Amino acid sequence: FSSTPRPEPPPRPSSLPLQSDQPRTKASIRIRKRHDGRFGTRARVEGTPVQVLIDPCATTVMLTSSDARSAGIRVGSADYTTVVATAGGVTKAASVRLKSIKIGPLVINNVEALVAQPGSLSESLLGMNFIERLESFEMTNRHVTLGT
Repeated sequence: FSSTPRPEPPPRPSSLPLQSDQPRTKASIRIRKRHDGRFGTRARVEGTPVQVLIDPCATTVMLTSSDARSAGIRVGSADYTTVVATAGGVTKAASVRLKSIKIGPLVINNVEALVAQPGSLSESLLGMNFIERLESFEMTNRHVTLGT
């Protein structure tokens, strides 16, 4: 009878060190629900002000083509190769990498994102690939609190 030693389990997420592309200081922001029942706020994408919805149902950050253009992100018609399902239906999007997204004191760097085809998305979305990189995310009936 021989037994092999079990490997050590991986560290819990709370004990993992912060990634080098995340801020090292604690910061948080509280966002009040809008009159339409959604949680929206002003963010800075590549340093450019962009109105975004906090959307935990979205898998990834998705920018409107207009917001992407304002932020200096250029995509051509041949770049729209990713098929995505949105609340408005199925569309295509272009895959991009953002240097940073800033909301108040929170900054997340090196963010994968999609740019929706023109006319297919009415407001840019902050999806789970952004939310998961935060230290904390709390949603109540009236507020969303984001923290690093």
